[in-house]
Amino acid sequence: MSIRHSRLLVPTLIAIASAGAADNDSAEPLVVNATRLGVEAFEQPYALHQVDREQIDESNSRTLIDAIDRTPGVIIQRTAGNQASPYIRGLTGQQTLLMFDGVRLNHALFRSGPNQYSAMIPEEAVERVDVILGSGTTVMGSDGLTGAIDFRLAEAGRGRQEGLSAWAKGRYGTAEGGGGAAGVDGRLGDWAYSLEAGYASFSELQGGSRAGDRLFGDAAGQDSIPNTDYEQYSVGGRVAYLGISGQRVELAAGHVEQSSAERPDGYYENSNNASTISRYYDPQTFDYAHLRHTTAAIGVWDATRTTLWYHKHRENQIREDIQNASNLSTRRYRRREYDDAVTTVGADLQLTHRLHGHEITYGATGYQDRISSEYHSYRSPAGSLDASEAEAFQNGVENPELTTVPDGTRYTGLAGFAQDMWQVSERWSILGGARYDRVAWTMPITPDRSGYADYPAGDYESDADAVTGNLRVAWQPYDPLLTWAGVGQGFRAPTASDLGGTQDRASSSSGASNGPQTEGNPDLKPEYSTTLEWGAKFDNGADSASLSLFRTQLKDMIQTVYIDVDSDGEISDLPAATNPDRAVRENASEAVLQGGEFAFDIGLPIGLPEHWRLSLIQATSYVDGESYVPQPDGTSDWQRISRANTLTGKAGVKLADAGRWYALAQVRWADGYDEPAPGDANDVRMTVAGSLDGSMPGFAVFDVKTGVSAPDGDWRFDLGVENIGDITYRQFGSGADGAGLNVVAGGQVRF
Repeated sequence: MSIRHSRLLVPTLIAIASAGAADNDSAEPLVVNATRLGVEAFEQPYALHQVDREQIDESNSRTLIDAIDRTPGVIIQRTAGNQASPYIRGLTGQQTLLMFDGVRLNHALFRSGPNQYSAMIPEEAVERVDVILGSGTTVMGSDGLTGAIDFRLAEAGRGRQEGLSAWAKGRYGTAEGGGGAAGVDGRLGDWAYSLEAGYASFSELQGGSRAGDRLFGDAAGQDSIPNTDYEQYSVGGRVAYLGISGQRVELAAGHVEQSSAERPDGYYENSNNASTISRYYDPQTFDYAHLRHTTAAIGVWDATRTTLWYHKHRENQIREDIQNASNLSTRRYRRREYDDAVTTVGADLQLTHRLHGHEITYGATGYQDRISSEYHSYRSPAGSLDASEAEAFQNGVENPELTTVPDGTRYTGLAGFAQDMWQVSERWSILGGARYDRVAWTMPITPDRSGYADYPAGDYESDADAVTGNLRVAWQPYDPLLTWAGVGQGFRAPTASDLGGTQDRASSSSGASNGPQTEGNPDLKPEYSTTLEWGAKFDNGADSASLSLFRTQLKDMIQTVYIDVDSDGEISDLPAATNPDRAVRENASEAVLQGGEFAFDIGLPIGLPEHWRLSLIQATSYVDGESYVPQPDGTSDWQRISRANTLTGKAGVKLADAGRWYALAQVRWADGYDEPAPGDANDVRMTVAGSLDGSMPGFAVFDVKTGVSAPDGDWRFDLGVENIGDITYRQFGSGADGAGLNVVAGGQVRF
């Protein structure tokens, strides 16, 4: 996949229609992108990378999230086959902002580490993905301490003018399974519509030549990697009304469901922990509805956008394990069920003026998360491992402290923002903005909940607020080149998972998964980031290049601190009820992330037939991170940030006849992860594939891909051979190795 800065616009306000179909078709599009700017992406003083639909298709990736792996500043980690979490400049989970068609996907259940929610976005409904690096959350929203990713829905109708245009697509990989999707787009008078459905059945991964060396029990030595399979289906659609001059009203809605989604580190075959039996999601769902109204040249505003949204994430997680596995008289089978759901309703208003070289954008955002959290556990009599003998033991009604977060939690956010893009002269521009955020929460708690022993039972209420700013200067010495520098601030209030979560650790010093629970902390302060950036980007026809350097200073960074209470030099793997050691969410005094990204797609000036192009492509990302962590003895110590010390990238050569065919040879690579964080040594996802201290070897994986397509885009076929060397490798922090030799075929057609 070619990574480049496109000079096309990144639409979020889609083409504004005027009255009648003919007038609508001729109306000039008035658009803004995830940064809420209406100027071309090339002219914006951001490290902004776009992966459009053609690039997604050309990557022929297993999932949408895999298609953006190794986009500058981004690596994708997979705790499980379905749990794909992007790391943006060294941070993931709660500390990065995920957006879905311009509205926040983040919610109060986001955990402290990698999470699966970006993998719930339906690939067949997405037209492009925007990656915005740095602290640009002044207008995008809180939580993006190092950047944001926005998954953009295709517009209703996808630009088709006929009444009905059907399409179908499919993909299959010999090492991973596959799936397909189908849909219809069309235009009926003043109405445009799109309907689509998708299904995927991902089989157990076929690993590289040495995959069996990292498996245990009956799985040892085999080619397939157990507990990496899952199924997913999705349905959705969009409808837009274009019959009012200068306005567009669009409704998007859909449902995504994953079933039998296993987490490998919860199984003996993958973890070498004999007490682990299973850990899986069945089901996990995402429902969404977005209602958007946009206008052009209405009243005193050049553009307006109003969006109402509804999101509901539900996850039913089941865990089975053996308690006291080494003691024949007390060991027993245990099953735990966590049924969590978070419902979000929100509204966003954006107004834009253009006046004397200024593009002034301002507005407000509000949302509320409502959390439902249930818990049930079952266990067999002491000395029995017979699951059929298990009886109900605990539940979240009688033991509310055992739910993932307090049932009935309410988490409310309000914000106002304003920014001005000032074109000072033909070559100089200044972007400045400010934002006010306030987040408030109500959590029903009892003193039995971890971290709340000193608090009376009842509703715990608190809030946090902040004013953040953004200032950037851009200089365009000549048309194909733009250089910029800026400073931006970010803000993130602690989530319900930070404040009152009851979560198992990934593992203990011995690799077991039943170490001390991570305790919530009601006294947590918000996190803040300040990022200094410099960048340059070049865009001249098909040729492009970009370079960005950054230093992000984090204040009060929230992370898990492991406390060796009994001073035995290890974090114990005793059951939580008897474990003397602790894992607590704490604010670090400060943290620093620094590094940069370098990418290009440059054609070679050699004699080729007309329309052919031979180019070199590459994207390299480097990040280094440390945090100043308080210690139990009252001192503080500099420690590495987990998975924030990486050097990764991809590079290749591509021969193409634009819009007709291409051939690509590339290498995906990662330098060794040799500066692990203290907690990495206790994470089975790191130690099974690497060393006991959590360090992991680097890797290089070679692929060749080719494809052919119709000039009008009505059909395409892609074929690839991935991991030609059948290398056994693992992306940092993932729960299983990557696929070995994989022959991938994908195709699509519009009827």
